[in-house]
Amino acid sequence: MFELTLDGQALKISSSGDGKSIVIADRNGNLNFVNQNGDIVWKKEMKEGLCCVNITEKGDKIFFGGKDCRMTALNSNGNLEWEREIGKTIWSISTDPEGNYIAVGTGDSIGLYSSNGDKIWEYETDRAMIGISMSRGAEKIVACGDEFLFLIDRMGNLIFKQQKEDSLWDVDINEIGNKIYLGGWDKKIYCLNENGEPIWNYQTGGYIRSIESLKDGKIIAGSHDKNAYLISDNGELIKKNEFTNEVVCVAAARDANSLFAGNGESVVFLDNKTNVESRINEYERDVGYNSVSETVKEPDVEPMFNFGIFDGPIPDTTEYESYGDSGISESTTMGTTTLKEEGGEFSQFIADVGKEDVRTYLRLGHACWNEGRLERAKEHYQKATEINPEEPRGWHNLSVCEYYISLKANPNDYEGAIKKSYKTLEKSRMSDYSQAGKTLKILADILDAETELDE
Repeated sequence: MFELTLDGQALKISSSGDGKSIVIADRNGNLNFVNQNGDIVWKKEMKEGLCCVNITEKGDKIFFGGKDCRMTALNSNGNLEWEREIGKTIWSISTDPEGNYIAVGTGDSIGLYSSNGDKIWEYETDRAMIGISMSRGAEKIVACGDEFLFLIDRMGNLIFKQQKEDSLWDVDINEIGNKIYLGGWDKKIYCLNENGEPIWNYQTGGYIRSIESLKDGKIIAGSHDKNAYLISDNGELIKKNEFTNEVVCVAAARDANSLFAGNGESVVFLDNKTNVESRINEYERDVGYNSVSETVKEPDVEPMFNFGIFDGPIPDTTEYESYGDSGISESTTMGTTTLKEEGGEFSQFIADVGKEDVRTYLRLGHACWNEGRLERAKEHYQKATEINPEEPRGWHNLSVCEYYISLKANPNDYEGAIKKSYKTLEKSRMSDYSQAGKTLKILADILDAETELDE
């Protein structure tokens, strides 16, 4: 086991099949080429924002892309092989096991390219593809973005398109193309068959940021709950490694027993052959298989809206934060909203709803926010603005929801999320409402940090 400290926060990791060559992209725009001992063989500073990187199974070619809209190939010595202008941001990239094909997820499409960078076909998706993977020979290409999962054949034909209940952040397909693994906002690791039908799912304690499979059917997944999960081929927990930061990226040496996890500015190598203990905590146990595996206890500290990179804006709960003690909560079952009476204020609450009191919808919005149900919170904050357009908290909290809903769809596009929420936030800048200024300062700091990374 080794632990490597980077100059910037780990963004993406990719490993050769034997685990002897690892390439890591960090948020400072560096490409780090690392050997099996954790030594940095070479490092290249890129001038534009990196979004993705991939190394071939043989470890002889490295492909990467990002906000500069170019796909670039290097050899294992770090020398330029070729560069292609794609014309749009490259959010994800993958190679087939033989290294003959490159699959690219852009801001609105899935593309297949030859190993020389020549485009074979492009399939329009109308949304950013932030996760992509393909089976041997590019027989099947799987990609995800927003709530949608796409499976494409080698000729560019759609096999299926599925809409899930919440945003997906990463996807992987095994070498023979008969199992698909995915994860995202709902905190579960999923295994599907080649027809997109569920085989099993495993509940974790945080959002799944990265997922990858090994040849023996095991899966490693990185979660917002600061854990890297190793799951068996039938959906059982093998081991869990806990770290000090959110696990943003993971990689697996498919031919070997080497696993890699990136958290904060640290990348840790885990040997799958032995029971390696993490620096903080790790446990192993058998779990009985069922359609939904064990529920993992949520972290004591709510990590929902930090995303492991920046401290982001939060809703203004001033003057109604005591609502959380009232015993009234908002829940949705089968798409129907119901109110549960638990504290004796139910009658007054219903009366308030009947009067369309702006405070009621602000409170409902905050209840949904605390549950992580952003779309529903947005609906309540939107209603608050309609009832009283002069109430700045409604506009402010609506803007915050828009910001995070945008990040749900594309967790690395902070600039796009800020632009989407800015106009709404401007409407909250009434009289002496100070929270609007504070939130603008937070967003400006985030934008400045992003700009520095891209320069």
